[in-house]
Amino acid sequence: MKLSADARIYLFVLAVALFMVAWSLVADYRFESKILPVLVGGIVVLLATAGLWNEVRAHKPHEAASDAGSAFARESWRGYSVHFGWLAGFLLAIYFVGYHLAIPIFVFLYTRRLGSGFLPAAVSALTVSVFIYAAFELALEVKLYRGLVFAWLS
Repeated sequence: MKLSADARIYLFVLAVALFMVAWSLVADYRFESKILPVLVGGIVVLLATAGLWNEVRAHKPHEAASDAGSAFARESWRGYSVHFGWLAGFLLAIYFVGYHLAIPIFVFLYTRRLGSGFLPAAVSALTVSVFIYAAFELALEVKLYRGLVFAWLS
């Protein structure tokens, strides 16, 4: 059976998430450091499995309109690479400026890129930032990474 481009992406995401969960459980980290990768990885594993199941079950015919099919496959890979670029930029922002600045900047810019208005993007960025701060810094008492820039300044 030949897998569609979407199914291959789901398999890749599933493999990365399973690796992340397994590494977090096996590595010699404190319990607090294991919570986030296991939780996020578990959610990603469930969602990727559901997406893969839907792709395999759908049996999309790729033989019809072979020119359109190849153009569709190229477009989907281009779209995935753009989103991967956004994710890589987010990870670099976390590395340089830390979670507290990277999260609201990323959420605001990404929702704006997806077509949201200024106010909904700002409210989303603020809501996510407050939730992350309250959940990790206050409730779990886990100090989130502050970034290289603030380490250099202090």
